[in-house]
Amino acid sequence: MRATIDRIYETERGAAGCCLHVVTDDHNVTDSAVDVIVAAAASSGHLMCQAVALFLTSLTVDERRSFLRVRRR
Repeated sequence: MRATIDRIYETERGAAGCCLHVVTDDHNVTDSAVDVIVAAAASSGHLMCQAVALFLTSLTVDERRSFLRVRRR
């Protein structure tokens, strides 16, 4: 999933993290924040964002925090 996040940032429309910026840049890792990005990705039709968002729903808040902390750009 880290590679997918990196790929999103490499795209023209994803330079700011696209739908995921709420968790990747703003560090909002709560369940409600992830629910927001799931909905945003689905309504926008952003398949890579959807994949990452759905993956994040499978993690606990602490796991999300740890996963996102390791990510490097």
